Amino acid sequence: MIHESEQPGAHVEVVLSQIGSLPTLSPIAVRVMRAANSGDADLREIARLIESDASMTAKVLALCRRADMGVSHAITTVDRAVVMLGLEAVRAAVLSVEIHEMFSHALERSEATRGRRADDAPAERAFDRKDLWRHSVAVASAAELIAEGNPAAMAGYSPQEAFLAGLLHDLGKLALDAILPRSFERVAVIARDRRMNIAEVERRVLGLDHHLAGKRLGEHWGLPHALQDVMWLHGQSSAMLPEVPHRVLIGVVTTADAAARRLHLGWSGNAAPIDDLDSLCRDFGFDARRVGEIDRVLIDRVSQRCVDIGLDHVTPASLMLDCLSRANGQLGQVSAILDARARDSGRAEVVLRHVTKFLAGDSERRSFASALSEVGRHAAGVLGSPSVAVVVEAREGSSWSLDEFDAMGAVGSHRVLEPPREFGSLRVLFESGARRVLSGSVAAWLTEQVNFASGSREARLVPLIGASGGLTAVLLHSGSAAETMLGAPGLEALAATWGVALSSASKHEGAKRLGEQLAEANRALSEAQSRLVSQKSMERLAEFTAGAAHEMNNPLMVISGMAQVLSEPGRAHEKLTAAAKIIEASEKLSELITNLHLFAEPPRPARTVGGVAELLNKAAGLARERAGVLGVGGRSKSPPKINLSCDPGIGAAYLDHQQIALALCELIVNGLLSSPKRGVDVRASVDGFDGGLVISVTDDGCGMSARALDHAFDPFFSELPAGRRAGLGLPRARRYVDLHRGEVMLESTPGKGTTARIILPDWRDSHSRQIANQAA
Repeated sequence: MIHESEQPGAHVEVVLSQIGSLPTLSPIAVRVMRAANSGDADLREIARLIESDASMTAKVLALCRRADMGVSHAITTVDRAVVMLGLEAVRAAVLSVEIHEMFSHALERSEATRGRRADDAPAERAFDRKDLWRHSVAVASAAELIAEGNPAAMAGYSPQEAFLAGLLHDLGKLALDAILPRSFERVAVIARDRRMNIAEVERRVLGLDHHLAGKRLGEHWGLPHALQDVMWLHGQSSAMLPEVPHRVLIGVVTTADAAARRLHLGWSGNAAPIDDLDSLCRDFGFDARRVGEIDRVLIDRVSQRCVDIGLDHVTPASLMLDCLSRANGQLGQVSAILDARARDSGRAEVVLRHVTKFLAGDSERRSFASALSEVGRHAAGVLGSPSVAVVVEAREGSSWSLDEFDAMGAVGSHRVLEPPREFGSLRVLFESGARRVLSGSVAAWLTEQVNFASGSREARLVPLIGASGGLTAVLLHSGSAAETMLGAPGLEALAATWGVALSSASKHEGAKRLGEQLAEANRALSEAQSRLVSQKSMERLAEFTAGAAHEMNNPLMVISGMAQVLSEPGRAHEKLTAAAKIIEASEKLSELITNLHLFAEPPRPARTVGGVAELLNKAAGLARERAGVLGVGGRSKSPPKINLSCDPGIGAAYLDHQQIALALCELIVNGLLSSPKRGVDVRASVDGFDGGLVISVTDDGCGMSARALDHAFDPFFSELPAGRRAGLGLPRARRYVDLHRGEVMLESTPGKGTTARIILPDWRDSHSRQIANQAA
């Protein structure tokens, strides 16, 4: 036997291994089983083996006579029983007697080990072995009667085999009771009090049920597979049974179990609702009318079989009275359960009213302090305590605060407690359990800090919330009738409601503070961002101003100097040269002002339909003229080549060709100025994703630095040597492209070259767009 006090949670395999320690079948029973499975059995030798045990012989002959009343007068010896009824009937009788006697003796030894006789077992014991045996005999008798009335449905199984299967079907319960008596008694109590299926309780408490234990016991004894399957699978519906060859034998036992339980014959420990007998008959193929008729003879049959196997001498009349008594007892138990549920329902209604009333004022509890006051006021009224105290630990390791409240919610006192260091967190009080009188050093110290209005020095604890590492709160009160009035579940529900209110208020305050901190951080970030934008704007304005001043200052200095020359008398040739330079400088100023005017008041594009190839040629021509003016290539060598290509099918574009040509010219000129090795490639294509026109300008020149890329579109910015360009080319190109709702993109690697792209999504006229959409 497993020592349950030492191993309350014994592993399933450990429990099952103990089945091997149960008594084994006698040599007589083993020989009879082997003979029944053998084709050349010596029937006379088997008869002599049975007759060697006088007690077994008498009981076996009694059972065999009951098995067939038509030949009962001729069955006077075991030899005659074998001849008249067959070896299967004799085997069933032998096993019935053998197993009953074996467990009866085991019961006596078990009770003697625990210091009492079997018949001295306490009356209040929920699981009674004698009642289980009577239930098993009732199931066996019912299975026998069902088999007798439904021979066609039994698939070759005899009534005697049905009787044996019914007698053994619950042996797993006897095995578990023998191995784990105290645990199995607890299982029986839970199943009885909660009106549950005992197998479900067995699995929850023990980790296995009597079905599996019975199967293992059948394996240990070497019982036929049909009997093992009955002990393992009985009680399952037809739809849930696996495909085994013994379904009909399992079905007859399941149906017989329902018939026996319906008449309250014995007690199996199973308090679950009884399966509908008609449905079982329909599922397993039995005649429901004939099965229903066994009630008239079942009690007489059970009385006879109990006497035959030596269970007890009970008359049909006394058995009927026992059935009525059990029915009345179960009815009384159900009534008591309903009364208890009615009381619980009344308590739940009271608790629900309290919770509803408490939650109705939730809108007023906006701060943690007001929520704490409301919890104190409500708790004092509900618990019948003149005052209550709430102890709060904001976070683990912090000091504790204690607030006392009366039934009106008024704060009696507020103090900050500094508990001794060895106390640790307030969460230690949760180990004391809700509603218990506080004990221990922490509780004693805390009780001294509370001054209840009633003068009581006894504090009861109600845990409210105990988040690990976070808010912990407990409520202390001096009321003693709260648990009786509300019940333990009701008080726990109220405590959970109060705890949630405090937790929500704490989180609300935390969120509010966090929101304020985030708003302040956002304001500071916004100010810093504004300062940064302003600083960058000022830097770019300063750079723009310096560039514009520089570009304007050079022509103005020329105009000023040449004007002085003109003001001097004589020197006619020099005056003509000075006048020419004044004109040139004025033109530069005019061009600069025109460019600046492009940014201030850009002209609207004048779109026309024109060829893309012609657009590329025009831009290349403008770029060559500009490059010649800038001296690209020098006197000794020609300027780099401009290679033009246009993908087939592009055709015409609906653009301001002059503006796009000027924008493209600036990109080509930049490529020519980068000292390319193989020239500048200009290509027009259509984007395969969105159908936009893409004009790319690629060179393999010196490339652009990271700083140049960052400031490439800033007016007057240039890293070229002084006097080469004014730094308005790329800004002007982007401005022209922006007017067409397009964009200019740059990619560059220093030392390897640059690719500039003009992307124009809206480049087709409506007719061309319609044709393109149809083609797509």
